[in-house]
Amino acid sequence: MTSLLTSDAFPEPWVDAEAAGASFVAEARFEGVIVCTRWPRPDVMPILAPGLSLGRNATAEAHLHPVAFVFGMQSDAALIVGGVTVPSGARFPELMIAVPFVRRHEDTNLHVFIPRVYSSDQLSTWSGTANYGLGKQLADMRWLSRTFTVAARGGPLLLHATVESEGDWRPFDRVPGLTATTDVFRRPALGRRHDGTDVRSYFDWRPYGATARPARAVLSIDAPLGPGLVPRICHGIGGETFAVRDMRWRISWPLRCDAGS
Repeated sequence: MTSLLTSDAFPEPWVDAEAAGASFVAEARFEGVIVCTRWPRPDVMPILAPGLSLGRNATAEAHLHPVAFVFGMQSDAALIVGGVTVPSGARFPELMIAVPFVRRHEDTNLHVFIPRVYSSDQLSTWSGTANYGLGKQLADMRWLSRTFTVAARGGPLLLHATVESEGDWRPFDRVPGLTATTDVFRRPALGRRHDGTDVRSYFDWRPYGATARPARAVLSIDAPLGPGLVPRICHGIGGETFAVRDMRWRISWPLRCDAGS
């Protein structure tokens, strides 16, 4: 099966964090699962905010587009102030839905559009929505054996995923396909605030000291989560779905996108 997570699959340009002058302001440690799925492109387009479009898929599977789900536990959260790390001690579960390889208006550079994030942490939810435009909402999340569940606060089940991982835990660079998967998230994350302002930020997923192994996952969207995110069953793609441990990551301060670009 041809990978849809490489620059060969989506050859349009993108701007990395260094070129953009990104300044990282927060970090945490992640233990959880990265699940990459494939949807028909007509099913993905309704997820995008107005003015956004999907990048060109140059593979033989041009009718498909990746949609990623990243979920698990955040810990050792900290702010970065003047280059100094200030621990908060926060620990909480989160789930992120991401559509990579997205263009904005006439800009040919590719982004990762994040239409929805669920978190159990109130401060993270507020900042993710107000500052980053990530459509972040409070939810109750837990692992029930091999199944990760997301439920509305005091409400129904929204999403659940059953995961099986296999093999030895290895450094990231020794797990086939993982580097290509994590490299997708070096592209700028694109969010849209409630006032319609688009903002870009950058993730820095750091493999040093982290371990991972291949996984299988079946994910069910159990209730409407937003435009285009309607109930359906999604299967993680082999070689693009992983369990990860001890992955440090950082996020930059969001910068407002120029009009039309």
